[in-house]
Amino acid sequence: MLTKSLNKRALTAIATIAIGTAAAGSVAHAAAVFSPNPNPFPNGSGFDLHAPSGICVVPGAECTYNVYISNLQFANETTIAGGIQEELNATFYASFANPTTGAPAGTATLSLVPGTLFTANITGGFNPFTNTLGTFPETLVSASFEGTDSNGNVITASLSATPSNGSVTLASATGGYDITNTFTINAASTVNGVPITVPPLSASGIPAPEPASLALLAVSMIGTVFARRHRRSI
Repeated sequence: MLTKSLNKRALTAIATIAIGTAAAGSVAHAAAVFSPNPNPFPNGSGFDLHAPSGICVVPGAECTYNVYISNLQFANETTIAGGIQEELNATFYASFANPTTGAPAGTATLSLVPGTLFTANITGGFNPFTNTLGTFPETLVSASFEGTDSNGNVITASLSATPSNGSVTLASATGGYDITNTFTINAASTVNGVPITVPPLSASGIPAPEPASLALLAVSMIGTVFARRHRRSI
């Protein structure tokens, strides 16, 4: 009974953190990102990638429901048929929790594989000089990250063979544009060289918060889900 009571209190505390960070989360998950120019991927912005069924780096010990591609930085732009191809630098970030207790279980910050860039095609007639307003199809062409988490696990994350498609909407705003990005991202990942299951990820564009804010938000989201599951099991 004492253990059960302690687990309840721990989960309640995590859920309280989640509620307390809801306001910050609503800012981070705003539908549109402001940009002074019609760049579909504003510098410093990023993506929140949500995995409804979770991603486990270490099954039963190190899992997450949200990962982030953050700090997008323009590198190159090329004209392609029907639009442009944009290449960017980026960072991949995740905060993990124990799926049983909800306790923090580590973090991972991955970098792009050397010599590669985060690449996307924006088509539908998009042109950053002559045709900037509207909704345009997007396809992710490449994204390959690698690094080590805080527990020493070597992690890779990249696009899978299934296309990752989405759209971007650019709307007029005072002093610039509101940019709304949404994607379904199909990814593949390995941990210490072994493939792990990655469900399709729903991705939305966000202003990229600092890693500490991302960690708090991710842990709070995980805590909320675990608390709900715990209540249903009682």
